[in-house]
Amino acid sequence: MKKDEKLIENDNIDKYFYTLYMDANCDFEKIKLYANLSEIPVKKFLEVVSNYIKNNISRPEYARIFDKLLQLKTKESIISFLDETGYSLNYLETNILSYFIFYRPDIYFLKEKLKKELRDKLNIYYIYLKEKDKTKIPITEKSSLNYIKYILNLFLTTNYTVERFCYNKDLSITLFKKYLTMIKQSDPSLYEQINLKMQLNAEFKQKTIILEVYKILAILEKEEANFTILDFLEETSCSMNEFLKVADEILDPLQSKKIRIIIGKFKDQKSHLKNNSIHLFLKEKFVFNIDGNLIEITDEDKQNVITYLQSKDIPICLATFKSACMRLYQTSLDTKKINK
Repeated sequence: MKKDEKLIENDNIDKYFYTLYMDANCDFEKIKLYANLSEIPVKKFLEVVSNYIKNNISRPEYARIFDKLLQLKTKESIISFLDETGYSLNYLETNILSYFIFYRPDIYFLKEKLKKELRDKLNIYYIYLKEKDKTKIPITEKSSLNYIKYILNLFLTTNYTVERFCYNKDLSITLFKKYLTMIKQSDPSLYEQINLKMQLNAEFKQKTIILEVYKILAILEKEEANFTILDFLEETSCSMNEFLKVADEILDPLQSKKIRIIIGKFKDQKSHLKNNSIHLFLKEKFVFNIDGNLIEITDEDKQNVITYLQSKDIPICLATFKSACMRLYQTSLDTKKINK
């Protein structure tokens, strides 16, 4: 038996390799170093990591969709499959990078080719939708209900108020309440969970927002000039309207006015790309003035920034995208350490 085969038979080696892989943060030189230190070929190292992920790490829906999508060859099968999933192109597009990083290291060396293949297949579906003159993925009653449950289950996993959650997901509160009504009979357990969370949120919302107002005020006093919409969204759990309402109630007029001016600008910025397709957004050219230099954002950095915003559950629009790009090029936006 070969040396590397003996190593792989160790009961804990797959978990150990997975830990090394995550520590490498997608740095190929580190991955190669860890493989060499373990006396195993890099390809075999990545296969062991993938096997561990497959057997031990919960896979999100997009990973299962991409697994299947890579197997499909015909235009008809691609359209039919994506019709059945009930997931938006935005959801899929923004998770392509995460798919290869976290769930398919075994195809690490083919990721650039396969990323293009996935995007080409999503584009086939986009063209199909455009030809049909539809702005949303056509979904059956069953898949529509699945999508509604998916959205409501997402709400359960967050600490957000309903208003902030709807803001993040670009939903109206009316539509959120309609979703809740629609699952009342089909899934009473989920309905009760949502209602309980909303009641608990109502009890603690005021206290939470008060703490967040004072926290933002303290940040502004130190670095107002560098404060962006990204900072606000990362530090709060409520909507901007809820935040401003409480700020008006607890702060003196000058402090309240200061916060209202700054946060008010963010409210305007959010509407610039409301309902914009990220699928198209990624194809656009972006040149930002960063520290006096005009910098064109590379395709790789665009995808990294979008994935980062998605992982942090931050609404994706021109304002948040620009703020994240500024942080990436100026300081320390770590797009490799993305939460799963």
